[in-house]
Amino acid sequence: MASHLCGLGVIGEGKLLNQLTSQLKQEAVCSHLKLMANLALDENADTGAASHDVDDVINSDAVDIVVVATARVMPAYDMCRQALEMGKHVVTNNATMLAAHGEKLWRLAADKNVHLRFEAAVLGGAPILDGLFNHFQTQGVHRIYGSINVTSNYALMRMKDNDDTFVDALSDAAELGYAEKDPYVDVTGKDSLYRFSLLHLAAFGRWCNLSAQRVMGIEGVKDVDIKLAQKLGCNIKLLAQTDGSAVTVAPALLEEYAQIGNLSGTLAGVVVESSSTGPVFSCAHAADDAGVASALVGDCVKIAQGQRPWKLVERNVTAPEKSQYKRYFLRSSEEDAKVVAVSNHFQLIEECFVTLKGQNHKGCVFETSMPKNELIQFFEHGNMQSEYYLMDVFKG
Repeated sequence: MASHLCGLGVIGEGKLLNQLTSQLKQEAVCSHLKLMANLALDENADTGAASHDVDDVINSDAVDIVVVATARVMPAYDMCRQALEMGKHVVTNNATMLAAHGEKLWRLAADKNVHLRFEAAVLGGAPILDGLFNHFQTQGVHRIYGSINVTSNYALMRMKDNDDTFVDALSDAAELGYAEKDPYVDVTGKDSLYRFSLLHLAAFGRWCNLSAQRVMGIEGVKDVDIKLAQKLGCNIKLLAQTDGSAVTVAPALLEEYAQIGNLSGTLAGVVVESSSTGPVFSCAHAADDAGVASALVGDCVKIAQGQRPWKLVERNVTAPEKSQYKRYFLRSSEEDAKVVAVSNHFQLIEECFVTLKGQNHKGCVFETSMPKNELIQFFEHGNMQSEYYLMDVFKG
């Protein structure tokens, strides 16, 4: 691969832009990239560069690669589209924009024979997408799963370790910069869907119809669920999965010593399962600006080194045969839990009890061959007399 010096135009905001400009000054990077134009979209970035408007950055003849490092969705799309139309390579970390509009940008990049790279959009500084687009293409990937939303991971950790309420845990996450002022996209599972749709694309060669995917957030998880999970030797995570047919996002019970179950704080992690290599685990502090910046710079360096653009290879997956029985966790009153114990639809595996604020709660793990939609209907149509909570028990 032939390497040459590429002119870089960076458009970004906040601490991430500061990290980017700092890393671009490193000697190892300077042999591949030269910062030609730098635009701060906010007043919180201190890059020391001359100000430009967006057109100045994108239209400059000295700029070969445009980096779009902003969380704003439509502005990011417009900037990426404009740069690609000009025949520039584009690097971005905006998973929300890519999940919604990436297919149009991908086709445009292919038409112009330029790069559209977004390693930083999924797992921060951990290089997982490049491996899926390249190394894993011949490895027979059949499932990817992980917990990749930092806000949810941090909030669930605080609820477990500090006995915080869900609201207090989110407030603490926002104070430390791990959550947006409005964490709706994070706690509802949408952010995980957006990021995982990119993993699905890289592994299986197909864009996701976002509205057709099953997504459930952590808003229904209560402190009693955390305590019941601990009694069972488990942790609760917002788990995203894809088997090549669909992406699902929902809270799940995972054994606490499992790789994903053991993630804490701001760590996010993904497991890629393939017939050739078995499970391969990647993790990173996904909200860390330095890690995100390093992934953006890494993409730019790969372009300068002459690596070919990513290509989509559509694959039909032959997954290992699965048991017809699925395992679930149910939190309910003691009286309602008898439904699981006596019904011939379910096999009770394990149960535990917690008393919280004067109320007794029962947690049980059971197996059933009943599809989940039928299971929910069974519980909702007169079989449960009080509040309950149902979630998957994940087996790695």
